[in-house]
Amino acid sequence: MFIIKITFMHCPVCDKDYQVSANNCIKCGYPFEASKDEQSKYISEMHLKKSSVQKANSKIKSARFALWIIGGLFVLSVVFQIFQSVSLPLEYYLPNLFFGLIFIGFGFLTYRLPIISTIIPLALLTAYWIFLMSQDLSLFFRGILYKIASFSVLCYALYAAIDSQNLRKENEYLENL
Repeated sequence: MFIIKITFMHCPVCDKDYQVSANNCIKCGYPFEASKDEQSKYISEMHLKKSSVQKANSKIKSARFALWIIGGLFVLSVVFQIFQSVSLPLEYYLPNLFFGLIFIGFGFLTYRLPIISTIIPLALLTAYWIFLMSQDLSLFFRGILYKIASFSVLCYALYAAIDSQNLRKENEYLENL
């Protein structure tokens, strides 16, 4: 009976064990055969990329809360208008209710589909504001700081989602962060 002794190497980046014959880590691409300087440089680059992905995830989380807050404000405006008005037709309340529910729904999708869940609300909100501006310019300028803040947060979240997706495509290790 033969005893086969298999020795393993430990990847310092992703903590996976490999047989000694492996040249690169399958998960993260760490170069086992490279010089110490190249290995150190690779580890530094991966830590920077990991930090960037984590920062992007934090921005996406902020976008999730922003979508919920924006959606909640739309819904609260409907509730406030209902209690303030004597009787207005249902069509008057539908746009704000629609946008509120859409934003809340897309807030739940931010981790699964971060780019889509920020592009669609951003496009809808921009189209709605353009529509308001075409109807009455004063409607556009009412709440302008809220509009600027909402637009800025969604643009920032979209940038973070695209950046995170580009980094994650590089290898399996970053993809699973």
